Parts: sequence; C-alpha cells; structure tokens
Amino acid sequence: INHFATWQAIVAERAFLRTMEGGCQIPLACYTSVVEGRFRMDAMVASLDGTKLIKDSFECNPEEASEEAIMLAQRMLENGAEEILNIIRGNE
Repeated sequence: INHFATWQAIVAERAFLRTMEGGCQIPLACYTSVVEGRFRMDAMVASLDGTKLIKDSFECNPEEASEEAIMLAQRMLENGAEEILNIIRGNE
C-alpha cells in the first residue's frame, strides 16, 4: 500500500537530513505535515547543551517539497547551524 503524500514527505525530510549531513548522533529534526494539500516542514538544529537553537520552516506545493527542503537546510546552515554542527562534529 502506498500513500503518495507520505512518500513526498519522506523524500523531502531525507533531502533535508542529507543536506545537513544529519545522523543519529546529531540534535537535528524535521517534521513535515500536509494541510489542505500544502506541505509544511518545521526544522531545527541545537547545540548539545541546548543553549543554541536554530529553527526555520517553509510551506509549499507538494511537488516543490524536496527542493524547498534543500533550500531550508542551506538557509539554516548559513544562519548558524553550520557552526553548531562543526562544534558537535569536533571540526571547530
């Protein structure tokens, strides 16, 4: 059994996580919901101690979700998430 909207959400979430280079050891989250045919993704990345938090979101048409997810990740990286992730990964 397949549900197309769920599949689109999963693909978008994976695109976000791949762009952020997220893994199970990184405090990183994204959640996609569908309301009245529109996709919404809420995302965040946090420092290990929780003192720094970057949050962002977008809404779009379903066919744009993966591309928007990548742009969201890039925007978050530019707005401080990259610094947080580098510290967590020991690159800084």
